[in-house]
Amino acid sequence: MQQELWKIPADWFVRWFNTPAYHRLYGPRDQAEADAFVDVLADKVFAGLNNGRLLECACGAGRHAIRFAQHGIVVHGMDLAENSIARARERAKELGLASPQIQFSTGDMRNPDHVAAHGPYDAITLLFTSFGYFTSDEEHLQTLRNFHDSLAPGGMFVLDFLNVHKVQRELVEHEVLTRSGKTFEVWRRIQAGWIEKAIQYQQGGQTHLHHERVRAFDVDILSQMMDEIGFHLHSVVGDYRLHPWTEDSPRLILICQKQ
Repeated sequence: MQQELWKIPADWFVRWFNTPAYHRLYGPRDQAEADAFVDVLADKVFAGLNNGRLLECACGAGRHAIRFAQHGIVVHGMDLAENSIARARERAKELGLASPQIQFSTGDMRNPDHVAAHGPYDAITLLFTSFGYFTSDEEHLQTLRNFHDSLAPGGMFVLDFLNVHKVQRELVEHEVLTRSGKTFEVWRRIQAGWIEKAIQYQQGGQTHLHHERVRAFDVDILSQMMDEIGFHLHSVVGDYRLHPWTEDSPRLILICQKQ
């Protein structure tokens, strides 16, 4: 069982993020938390960006992208999951937001043409641990290179990542969760530089198994990657109020600038 449990496909994120079960397990994300984070970024990091252009990469169902648009920023949201993009478009329409203020498309952050399609941008965000999924270091570097190349000079890039120190201390190896009447069995481990999760549930009389797998990048590794790409690391903060990062912080957020 354990051997089968941890057979993680390289493209796990393509399969899992586009399933109804993913949205059911995690439910509605905390919109108030997202709004507060975007408000702080708009005020303290992207000040003066009104009518500027922002790419929200891996935008999911658009909770951050929509809030950026409400600040007067011209936003393009991109995600690999068609289901998420459909939800984002529906939500924006419900709120009366439309092109050119906000647009959404499917795309792969590793593809330079997908990232640059609506640029150059004044800002790019990659929020809520949407990085570290890929098998090779070069894929991660290529992604960062795509962002750097698609920014206008002086443009800002914000990477919101997990704090590996906190994850290691608080890891729950196994639990059973019930969401809207559906039961999910979840296993977690840290293995060979990866933070891994196996998620199993029943649907249609069959057992389904999905995974999440994120590289255990710490602040030093991410800082070195930014330097290699040519970003200036403006600051490192540890929460959505932009307090300084420590090993006890809930998040690891790098704020970078293209020179």
